[in-house]
Amino acid sequence: SVSPGLIETDMGTQEVEKSEFARQMIERSCEHRMGKAEELGFAIATIADARNGYLSGIDVLIDGGASTGKK
Repeated sequence: SVSPGLIETDMGTQEVEKSEFARQMIERSCEHRMGKAEELGFAIATIADARNGYLSGIDVLIDGGASTGKK
């Protein structure tokens, strides 16, 4: 499974506009920005690639490092 952080979409932008927590997540990310839909799609395509046949039972966190709490 994939657990995305804030992604630059209409919904993601609205969340940042109304939520202090969302703004803090961006500040904590390594890039100090929301992720792009293309970046999320690339990660999903990479995980789903048939060459990853031995990959199973994991959750991939795609949040630009925001969940680490480091600045």
